[in-house]
Amino acid sequence: MRNTENSYSYMKPLYLILLSVILLFSFSSCDKKEDPLAGAESKTYYQECLETAMYPSGMSCSKLTILKDNKADMLHLGDIISSGTYSVSGKTLTVTLPDSYSYEFTICSSSELENNEDGSVWKVK
Repeated sequence: MRNTENSYSYMKPLYLILLSVILLFSFSSCDKKEDPLAGAESKTYYQECLETAMYPSGMSCSKLTILKDNKADMLHLGDIISSGTYSVSGKTLTVTLPDSYSYEFTICSSSELENNEDGSVWKVK
């Protein structure tokens, strides 16, 4: 009986070390924060649309311009550009516009976003 107690006493520090390493890696991976501007004054993302009579090739449905100081302009409903704000949390970009309009995007890269609501892709051109 005494022999098994000794083997457990050696395993306890090993488990603590392993747990510490796992926690260290998990916390360090959460620190990464995407910057949609990436040092630029502004950046404009264009929604990629299917080619239709209303949107012939080369045109986009909507556009989003990210500006300094967490400001954003978005052409999202017809032909009016609304001004609002944006925030970034991890890989999620949230754009808040007047009249309670809010859009969430996943930041795929510094030049590509994906709309969380409809899955549309928005790219810098």
